[in-house]
Amino acid sequence: MQYSLKQRFAITATTLFLLVCLASAALLYTAQQYNFYIEQSVRVQQVYSSYRSVSDHTYRKLSALGQIVEENTLNNLNARYGNKEALRAALSGVRRSIVAKFAHLGDAADVVELEHFNKIELLAQEIISGSKLVREAVEKGQLEAAVVALTKLRSFEVEGSFIRLIDDAIDEELRKVRKTQLVVQDLNTLLSQLLGLIFFCSIFFGAFLLFTTWRALTRRLQTFESATGAYLAGNFSARVDNNVKDEFSGLAVALNSMASEVERQRQREKNTQENLEAIITSRTQELRTSNEKLEMISETRKQFLADISHELRTPLTIIQGEVDLALREPATTPEQFRTAFRRVKEQVLHTARFVQDLLFVARAEDGKAPIHKCTMSIVPLIVDICEDFAVIAAQNNINIVSRYPKNEIVANVDTSKIRQVFTILLDNAVRYSYQNSTIEVDIRASKTALIVEIKDTGIGLKYNETSQVFSRFYRGSEGSGKASGTGLGLPVAKAIVEAHAGTITLQGKSQGEAGEGSTATVTLPLALNNEATQ
Repeated sequence: MQYSLKQRFAITATTLFLLVCLASAALLYTAQQYNFYIEQSVRVQQVYSSYRSVSDHTYRKLSALGQIVEENTLNNLNARYGNKEALRAALSGVRRSIVAKFAHLGDAADVVELEHFNKIELLAQEIISGSKLVREAVEKGQLEAAVVALTKLRSFEVEGSFIRLIDDAIDEELRKVRKTQLVVQDLNTLLSQLLGLIFFCSIFFGAFLLFTTWRALTRRLQTFESATGAYLAGNFSARVDNNVKDEFSGLAVALNSMASEVERQRQREKNTQENLEAIITSRTQELRTSNEKLEMISETRKQFLADISHELRTPLTIIQGEVDLALREPATTPEQFRTAFRRVKEQVLHTARFVQDLLFVARAEDGKAPIHKCTMSIVPLIVDICEDFAVIAAQNNINIVSRYPKNEIVANVDTSKIRQVFTILLDNAVRYSYQNSTIEVDIRASKTALIVEIKDTGIGLKYNETSQVFSRFYRGSEGSGKASGTGLGLPVAKAIVEAHAGTITLQGKSQGEAGEGSTATVTLPLALNNEATQ
């Protein structure tokens, strides 16, 4: 578990405080024990001294009695009385010392010691009482009685027991004094060791906490240093580890938020730049395509003007030649005028059709093609056209074969325009087919559309020309020198079919070279009701 700096400082302060409290408690307890045993030592020494005093005064008392008996006189009476009082005072001092010691020890007091003192006190009273008998016998002049009383006092049962008890008490008190001194020495040693241990523990624990706090602080700062270094290097995806809630958490959150915002801003800028590059690339491509289209339109316009000029110049030249010829010859007959006017009319009609086709294609491109639809059966119309071209095709040994269903196929179409479409397609098929070949016209219907396929085995188209055949004035590479024409047939057919919401395609038989024929496919929507009005 990781701690914040505040928690670490709190733990350090609490631990040091506990150590100080422990040291204080140990010192206080040791000091109390030390004082206790010092006082006990004093009490024991007082008892010891009192016992010594009792022993001395008893010895003096008995020595004084021996002198009285020996001299048979009561001289120095005051000294004898003084010895008696001193002995009693010494006994009282012993009792007071023992009582004081017992009060100091409390429950730990030794009752045997008091019983031992009671025995000593009884023997002391017996010695005092015996000394009185000795004194009275001496006063009465009864020397033998005094000697008997003194002998009894100096006997083993009295003096010997008293001396033995006093010596035992003195030895016991000396033992207790030595024991107390040893305990005091042990307490001094324990106190010194305890203080050293507490001091060492405080230094060690303080150093340990200081080291761990320093290490945690440096590690924390290293995370900030690593993150800021990454930011300086431009890597704003780096984040400051914020798993620990400490004093640096707010700074870590702020730096991470700043890095996230900068990263999002850089990503937005990158996306914007990429979008701009994509837009610029698209615009450049559009401009390039537009330029190519403009160039193509310009070339188409030039070619268109050249083709129009060519197509118009030819009939105009013929008209001018016929008129000039008729006007130049003064002997021109009416028949010759009629012939010239007939040829002029043909060229005028040809030019008019050419202009009408141009206008129709232009209007169809604007979606304004003039179409007048009616519901009709489409198969008879196409069959009639095939029969008309069969006569022309037979001149080159070209056979036209048509296949169509027996049931009626009804479509909503402009009759004249649809006739023009299939006329254009069959005319091209016959014009560009080889001799002794066959043109197949296949008519069928799907659920929603009429499908007409016109297949020939003529010069056909190259694969890369199929997308250009519906351009105005375009002729295939194989057919440009084969036959004459305005180059508007397929564009007009395409405009008519698309005006009927249909489609028209022209494909070679394979994706190879020309010479394998072509297939023109026309689809027209069927009428909603299946009844022809015409």
